Amino acid sequence: MRPFKLIITFILLTSMVACAAKKPVKISKIDEDKDPYYQFLRADMLAMDGDARKSTEKLRKLIEEEPKQAFFYYLLAQNLVQMRKGEAAVEACETAVELDGTMLDAKVFLAQLYSAQEKYAAAAKLVEDVIHQDPKREDAYLILAKQCVGMNKFDKAIRSLKSLLKVNPDAVMAHYLIGSVYEKNLNRPGRAIRQYREALSIDPGNIPVLGALAQLYLKQGELKKALKIYDDIVDIDHEDLGALLRIALINYELKQNERAIEIFQRILKMNPEADKIRYYLGILYESMGNVEMAIDELSKVPLNSGFYKESRLYIASIYRTSKQYRSAEDVLRAAIKEKNDVPEFYEYLAALLEEEGRNDTALEVLQQGHSELPDDEKIIFLLSILYERMKMRDDAVDAMKKVLKINPQNANALNYIGYSYADRGEKLDKALKMVQRALVLKPGDGYITDSLGWVYYKRGDPEKALKYLMQAIELAPGEVAILEHIGIVLMELGNNVEAKRYFQKALKGEEAKQDPDGEVVGRIRSKLEELK
Repeated sequence: MRPFKLIITFILLTSMVACAAKKPVKISKIDEDKDPYYQFLRADMLAMDGDARKSTEKLRKLIEEEPKQAFFYYLLAQNLVQMRKGEAAVEACETAVELDGTMLDAKVFLAQLYSAQEKYAAAAKLVEDVIHQDPKREDAYLILAKQCVGMNKFDKAIRSLKSLLKVNPDAVMAHYLIGSVYEKNLNRPGRAIRQYREALSIDPGNIPVLGALAQLYLKQGELKKALKIYDDIVDIDHEDLGALLRIALINYELKQNERAIEIFQRILKMNPEADKIRYYLGILYESMGNVEMAIDELSKVPLNSGFYKESRLYIASIYRTSKQYRSAEDVLRAAIKEKNDVPEFYEYLAALLEEEGRNDTALEVLQQGHSELPDDEKIIFLLSILYERMKMRDDAVDAMKKVLKINPQNANALNYIGYSYADRGEKLDKALKMVQRALVLKPGDGYITDSLGWVYYKRGDPEKALKYLMQAIELAPGEVAILEHIGIVLMELGNNVEAKRYFQKALKGEEAKQDPDGEVVGRIRSKLEELK
């Protein structure tokens, strides 16, 4: 009971005794609006009812009447915190402490307010004073430890908590916080585990401590130990969704899929709207080869879910893996119709169509994506690459220029445009600057280094070109285009024997094997004929 409630109760009781001892007298009606104690009761009741604003109004009137009453300021500070007026709360609580230095509750509350403002030293000083006045005040030790952690004084934090344990050996929170400092700040997991275990020996059902211990075991990769603790948490609280989810995921990691599915289904019964669980369940069914169940669960993830995008892409990938391209296409087109602002839908669908050799349709999809999302860098980049594959090189360069407008630091776009200019033998000074800039942004990139060598070749400097091309082939071994470029430059330098060797290497490259009748292979064979 707060002090003023006791005062009022005492006043009422003594009045009743006095009245009983005397003859009945006429009692004048109390003016409730002017009586300070009545106003205090009203403010206190309003605060308990959660009406902080009205309670604050009453308290401000009381403070006008009795400006030296520390408890009014303390109660006002609590109301102001509820009203999210932190600075005003600090001022009110500071006044309470100035008026009455023995009001320990106010000091502790002010320390918490300082802590929220990251004024750790000021908060620590206050609670140290509280401990000096009341060495058994448990919350003061805990707050002091947290301030020490905020100031990176970890040893002092542990000392303050050990001081609390001397006063109260059963202080569970002291062991818990010591464990937390050892784990998170001092990287001593063994000591942390011992402290968590000490806390649990006092309170075996303490869920926060159990959770911290389980998390630590997970970090150390001790999945079975973590699983045992999460099982204990669920035994205590059958509806702890966080623990159930961990149990399901650990079982999944341990390849205990049936158990994982059982837990996921249990969570869904408790919370049918848990779309995250449906997503995990779908992945789990797919990993077990139950494709129909996987697609069924993933399809239930609703449009407004944060997992909608992932679920649709996953369904499409399941169909793609089994070569059911039309089904995959249908899923992605339906997804685009429902949610046309997701770039990944356009990107995946275009890749799928290219895989089928339907480049014209893939181009339409990316153009649609560009229309819906005109500033999406990746869609425009992919559009440019597709133009290149379809031999629409002017369109490809124009698209890459759009990429650079959105992101001038896109090294791949700089490289593409620079190489394109060089390959055509035009704007060679600009091509050189663009490729050099790209190489600064992506140093050590074999393809950009190849472009630099090719620019120098086109500028009539084959020796410098060869230097960069040799660096490029070290960075991207076996790359057919680079081997071809080296062969061409060696021919220019009159080293036909070496040129022939590099052309023959190029024909053995992966790209040449996959496309034996392609344009690149045709060019290389033509060069070999020249050498004959």
